[in-house]
Amino acid sequence: MRYLMLKKDVKAICWFVINIILVWTAFLTKITVLSNFALFLIVILSWSYFGKFEKRYLEYIISFIFCLFAYSLIQNNSFASIIRFSIILFFILAVYIIRLPRATVIKGITYTTIPYCVFLILAEFYLVLFFDKSLLSTLRYSVTTSGIGDIYPKYGPIYAVQLVGTAALPFVFMLSYVEEVFIRHKKAKRLILLAGIIIAGNFGFIVAIAVFWILLNLSKKYTYNELFNRFICVVVLTAILGPSMINFVSSTLEQKKEESNATRIEQAQVLMQDMNSSVVTALFGKGLGNTVEIKGKFRDYRGQQYYELQSLYFLNQLGVIPFMIFLIFNIFMTFKYIRYGNLRIVYLCYVLYAITNPYILNTNQVVVIITLVSLSSYRLKQRLNKNSVYGKELGDNYRYCRALQS
Repeated sequence: MRYLMLKKDVKAICWFVINIILVWTAFLTKITVLSNFALFLIVILSWSYFGKFEKRYLEYIISFIFCLFAYSLIQNNSFASIIRFSIILFFILAVYIIRLPRATVIKGITYTTIPYCVFLILAEFYLVLFFDKSLLSTLRYSVTTSGIGDIYPKYGPIYAVQLVGTAALPFVFMLSYVEEVFIRHKKAKRLILLAGIIIAGNFGFIVAIAVFWILLNLSKKYTYNELFNRFICVVVLTAILGPSMINFVSSTLEQKKEESNATRIEQAQVLMQDMNSSVVTALFGKGLGNTVEIKGKFRDYRGQQYYELQSLYFLNQLGVIPFMIFLIFNIFMTFKYIRYGNLRIVYLCYVLYAITNPYILNTNQVVVIITLVSLSSYRLKQRLNKNSVYGKELGDNYRYCRALQS
């Protein structure tokens, strides 16, 4: 019993370490390797709860990654980079079979994101009220060159504080509407999260939340009076906020057209041209850790391993065939383990803002998947406990719920 409690405590500590480093990456860049060790430890401690399917699945993905590893060595890519991307691929694929207790999962994501949003709000107040604007170029240069994000005027006198780690905020915000994420002061904490999201200044976050709100409401059943009241609220809010929102969207799209979208288009061209240098590299990629030795109009891509279109960078490394296998693994495991509609809506909207950014192929993806499959397993366990007749029908999944006791 003590051993089981120790395993539970160690996994909880590892989960908190992963979330702290993810959200506060901008200030913890030197120790991000600790999150990899923490993930490995969670996998090892969860081994005794894996069934035949999970163990066979791990064998498949290890074999898949080993083949990519060998091919990358043949391509003469950097050994350190090959190791790094092999680990990334392993975690993204392996975390579907990780289950953590609901309380541990919820505390890990909320205890890190809420303080981070408070920090963003305080930083915004300082920038607006006390910051010397003549130092903006120096501050921005320091932040961007260190690789932790960007800070710039976004909404008139209001600054966008786009630091690494903000990608977790919309996910937690959306999750709070389908799960009891906050026990107390729900509205206040949601407002804090929303303020942090707005300050982060990522247009994709706002779009994803809007789509989430629409899909969530379409999935619910309302009475005629409820539908009428919601319709009136939408009309009133549209009339009040419509002109401001239109100006905001048009200015944001115009800015993206001139800067961000142009950079993304150039990245896509550079990565695809490099991959299509031969039939072999088109089918099987340039290998893990490949770098594009090209200097573009907007950026210098020589030695670069961080792209806004990170999914295309993975396509460049894997090629069409391994990339399709990678996608099939992810899609199959998503539908197998994220079973509930509203949790799938959260994941869909997360993918909506993550797919065009580096978030979907880093620790953000790992935290999102572990959170959603753990919550899905918790709901399944509740369902089984309420009516044992489901035991035979869902017996294949029952052993996965045992991990919640660890």
